[in-house]
Amino acid sequence: MPFVILFLMISWPVLEVASIIQVSRWIGGIPTFLLLAAGVAVGAFLVKSQSRLVGVRVMEVMRSGGSPEKTLLDSGTTSLAGILFMIPGFVSDAVAILLLLPVVRGFLWRGASYGVRTRGGKWQARPQQGARPEPQGDAQGPVRSETVIDVEFTEVPRGEGKGGSSAKRTDSPWNKG
Repeated sequence: MPFVILFLMISWPVLEVASIIQVSRWIGGIPTFLLLAAGVAVGAFLVKSQSRLVGVRVMEVMRSGGSPEKTLLDSGTTSLAGILFMIPGFVSDAVAILLLLPVVRGFLWRGASYGVRTRGGKWQARPQQGARPEPQGDAQGPVRSETVIDVEFTEVPRGEGKGGSSAKRTDSPWNKG
């Protein structure tokens, strides 16, 4: 895996430069520059719009009772596409366009939600095979243990505690005697 990351770190900039050179040979230098500038503008617009809309979308989904994971993934992929548009080059622009397609987002959602299932609208990790299932709370509330501790307290006014008055209280349950 580290070799793959190193390979991508070296080959990605080389591919970007090669794509810029090839496109400038096909359409010329000024149109290539204008395309790159338009990509930066589109990317900045996408990032800015997603930063404003993600909170609103998540709140709408949560108010309707849904889980916000898919909304967050959609906003995240759109923001990542905007960042890729702002990187100069046409390979990153092609990847950004792919991230904006709903089909690709569907594949990403299925990959991100693999191993997770929903039960009653709540996300839970799938149990490992052979693992004991953990107790789940029911509709009335959380699972409680059988041990119950009942506590009562009495508030002691200032001056009646340590160093307050020297007179002993006779009604105190703490007095031995």
